[in-house]
Formats: sequence, structure tokens, C-alpha cells
Amino acid sequence: MKETVVITGASRGIGRALAVEFAGRGHPLVLAARSRGDVAGTVVECDLTTPEGREKLLAASPAKIAGLVNNAGFATAGPFAEQDRMRERDVVRLNVEAVVDLCHLFLPRLQAGSFIINLASTAGFQPVPLFATYSASKAFVLSFSEALAEELAPRGIHVMALCPGVTESGFQKEANVALAPGYATSEEVAKYALKALDGKKRVAIHGTKNAFLIFSQRLSPRIATVKVARKIMEPWFKERH
Repeated sequence: MKETVVITGASRGIGRALAVEFAGRGHPLVLAARSRGDVAGTVVECDLTTPEGREKLLAASPAKIAGLVNNAGFATAGPFAEQDRMRERDVVRLNVEAVVDLCHLFLPRLQAGSFIINLASTAGFQPVPLFATYSASKAFVLSFSEALAEELAPRGIHVMALCPGVTESGFQKEANVALAPGYATSEEVAKYALKALDGKKRVAIHGTKNAFLIFSQRLSPRIATVKVARKIMEPWFKERH
């Protein structure tokens, strides 16, 4: 029998889709989720913004696991000065602090051949006005994951930063922004993620267009990329309610 994969933020979106993919490969699952979904596994309802919640997830997991997927996260959207201070703090606690803490907590349960997937984002490659805290949090995840990948490679533990672009996942509804249809689905991102994991990618950017845009940013002055990012984000707020 295959060993367990632990996945956070597994109620919906990319987390749920990843759970389906790993279950399809025969892995038992421990799922940190705010509510019980339709994917078979041990569901742990816990607040990952707190040390107690993260320790609760650890206690519900086996002594050895095949992998850890740090998917849980959320965004605030709009001018930083208008955001709720507690929500901004919680973005950092969940997107950054929880990722670091869970990697540290679960590392002793990983062995050669196991993996960590940390959900970064294409937003982590440049500052994004109107998503200032979120994009900064994903920049941290991206840098942290690449460094950890190099440290753990000699132990046979693979670390991958998964960087989806805009995805139809429920993320935008929670952030209260409008999104036109036609973007990638969570299922498409999840299938790509497992293919990238099999290929031992350290940074997995979903979508050829996204990869091209990120590459092209390297050729532009940083101030220019920030201004372009703002122009891209502004339409998201036109239908805001």
C-alpha cells in the first residue's frame, strides 16, 4: 500500500483537485479542510493560522508520509490602506508562516522518494499592486521552496513550487473580485502538477503563456512590470460588489 499524502486547503479548488489526483494514484489522504468534501480521506478540521491547528494536523497524520502539499491560502484584494488589518495579518500567517511551520513539522516524516509541494503563484514573480500582501506572500513561498529544494535534494526529498496563473478555483470569489470565464480549471492545474512532480521540476509554472510572460519580465525594468501588473489587475475590480 502506498504511503499517505497530506494536503491542506483540500475542501475545494486546486487542493480538492490535487486530492483527487493523488487518490487516483492509490495514496491514502489526510486532508486539512474547513469542511468535509467528497474526496475519501481523513479530514482534519483545523485553523492552520495557529500553531495548535498545525500540530493537530500533524497528530492526525502517520509517522511516515509520501508527501506534503501546502495548498491552503487566500488573498485580500484592493488598495492596501483600505484592507482590514487582521485579514492582512492572516494572509501572512496562512500563506507564509503555516508553510514554513508545516514543512518543519512534517520533515521528519519524509524520507528518500518523498516530496513537498508548496503552492506559490505566477503572482510571486513580481509585485502586484492591489494584491500587495498576497503577491509578496507568494514571492516568499517561491524563494523558500527553491532554497529548500536545494537543501533536501541530497536526502532524496523533492520540493516543488507550483505556480498557477489565474485559475477558476473559488479564489476570486473569496477575494471579492470579478473574473471573466475562460481561465484554467483547478483540475487542469492539478494534472499538470503531478506531471511536473514526476518530472522533478523545482518550479512548475502552469501554462505556456504564463511561462512566457514571466520570462519576458526578466527583460523589463522592475518598475515597468509593477505598472503593467496594476493595469492587468484593475479590471478585476470593475464589477466588485
